[in-house]
Amino acid sequence: MPTPAPRPEMEEEPALVLTEPGYIILVALLARPAHGYRIMQMINDVFRTGLKLGPGTLYRTLQRLTAAGLIDEVESVDDSEDERRRAYCLTARGRDAVQAEVRRLDMLVKLAKAQGAMSRGG
Repeated sequence: MPTPAPRPEMEEEPALVLTEPGYIILVALLARPAHGYRIMQMINDVFRTGLKLGPGTLYRTLQRLTAAGLIDEVESVDDSEDERRRAYCLTARGRDAVQAEVRRLDMLVKLAKAQGAMSRGG
C-alpha cells in the first residue's frame, strides 16, 4: 500500500498542539510580559472565557510552555513588583504558535459554519 504524500500545509508549520490553558496564557502575554499571578487574573477576570485557571494548572502550564520555547522567564516586568515573582514573556516561537492556532481555529469555525452549525434547525 503506497504511503500518502504529505500535505503542503503540514510541512509549513510544525504540529504543535496547545491545551486551552496554554493557548490562553500565550494570548495573555501577547501585549506585554506579566508575572504568573497577573496572568491568572487576566484569564480569570479580564478575558471572561469561562475558564477558571488555578495556580497548579497555571504554573504547570508555564513550565511546559517554557520547556517548549514558547515563553521565557524574564527578570521583572515592573520595578515596583515583588522581586520574588517570576515574570514571563512570549518568544518569537510563542507568537508564531498563537498565529498558527488562530488560523487553525478560524478554519474550524468556517468549516462548522459551512456544515450548518449556525443554522437554527441543525
